[in-house]
Order: sequence, then structure tokens, then C-alpha cells
Amino acid sequence: MKSLSNTHYPRERFSVGIISVREDVSKYAEITSGVKIELRNATDIINRWNEKLTGLLQ
Repeated sequence: MKSLSNTHYPRERFSVGIISVREDVSKYAEITSGVKIELRNATDIINRWNEKLTGLLQ
């Protein structure tokens, strides 16, 4: 992928393809929700995530 030269948070960008997928299943349980997280500084983190997503969509 094209490098982004003027980003606030430098990072590498890659283009990938999925080769295979594996699903873990059980007869006795089902995962009904994802991982729960608590952000320590939600405003700053959400702003950083939005900036990163904007860069990825370019």
C-alpha cells in the first residue's frame, strides 16, 4: 500500500489476502459477545483511531 507521509502516528501499511480460516466450536457453549475493553483516555484514543482509519481508507 502507498505510504502516508504526513500522518501524526507513523505506521507500516500492508495489503493481505486470507489463506484459510479456522473456527473454534464447542458442544457445550457458544460465544455470545466479543472482548470487552475500558479505554483509559477515551477521547484521545477514539480520535487516534479515527485518524488511523482515515489514513487506511486513502
